[in-house]
Amino acid sequence: NYTTSSTCTVTQQLMELSNNMRRSLRRANAGLVVAFVFVLTSTMMIGPCHSFSPRLLFTNHLSRKSTSPSLVLLQMAKPQRKPSMAEKRKQRQAKQRGATSINPFADLPKSKLDFQESVASAVLDNAPAQRIMSDPVEAASKAKELLKTQRASVDMLTMVREKVESLPSEELTLALERDGYYVVDGFLGEETILAQMESEADKLYTDGALEVDMSNLGSGEYTVAVKGGTEQYASCPRMVEWVVSTTKHVPEITTPSSLSLDPRACMATLRTFDRKAFKASLALLTGSEEIPEETTTSKKPFRTIVTDAKEDKRRLTLQYYLVPDSWDETCGGGLSFESGGGGSVQAKRDRLVVWKSDTSAFRKEVWKGTDEIPVGS
Repeated sequence: NYTTSSTCTVTQQLMELSNNMRRSLRRANAGLVVAFVFVLTSTMMIGPCHSFSPRLLFTNHLSRKSTSPSLVLLQMAKPQRKPSMAEKRKQRQAKQRGATSINPFADLPKSKLDFQESVASAVLDNAPAQRIMSDPVEAASKAKELLKTQRASVDMLTMVREKVESLPSEELTLALERDGYYVVDGFLGEETILAQMESEADKLYTDGALEVDMSNLGSGEYTVAVKGGTEQYASCPRMVEWVVSTTKHVPEITTPSSLSLDPRACMATLRTFDRKAFKASLALLTGSEEIPEETTTSKKPFRTIVTDAKEDKRRLTLQYYLVPDSWDETCGGGLSFESGGGGSVQAKRDRLVVWKSDTSAFRKEVWKGTDEIPVGS
């Protein structure tokens, strides 16, 4: 709707002409074409106005040169002969040529609104924080990488579950009751997985994720709780999956009446020994990096993991060795048990040791390593 200085006059004229048209339509009893032409100010161009009224067809019949300030024209025409197909074709061609040569909106001022830019900005502002990949090759590569990661996780969880389920349940339970501990050699038996877990332990240590074991100051041992989570899982996925699957399925193979384990209640710790840190501690304490004989031969007293069974509900302990394949008895890090005839278990790659946390007394043998094998977990 456009307003001018003579809006009232235009409205009156329009209403009077409309009434006259109605009377003419009743008398003529013939089809008419009515055109309302709005001539605006000289700064605006005339454009076709289309209405969807079922009674009237609105078209533009004024010249573009007209500059009348406010004028309404009403034109009427008699019914014409129906044009032939050839005439219609020529009319369409003429209209197309005229449309390409004359643009009735060419002189209109450009809009200051850029809807495409506004919509794009709104989409970007409200879009979730994610990377939009325009390259389909890159997107396919990322999807393939994600699928590979998920498969590796499922394969690891499944493998550990199968290894736990393959353990002889009766033999394990009997050994725990008789000796207080049980040893499984070659628990995983997959060198590729072992290498990954060992690499994860080394990376956690070199990245500074482990802290000095305050209960064994000067021993060269560092520990960190294995809790999972997004950040830690990214650094040691296979290790976290080993803990998760073992924790879930070990209670299934133990006798419920003797242990009554709760798979939801557990804690896990990674322990890494560094010979260089051990020797540096000795140098600080004794003035020499040489490992004294009494350090390796002195025997600590036996003890249990749990000292107060009422407050501490831990009942079963599993220790899994990720030491290098060349790690032997001289490198230390083994376990000695008071029960079972005073048995000892040395540290060995892919070895799992299981014992009762509240009743099996044990002691840890000193970690020593060698100059060629300085680190073990």
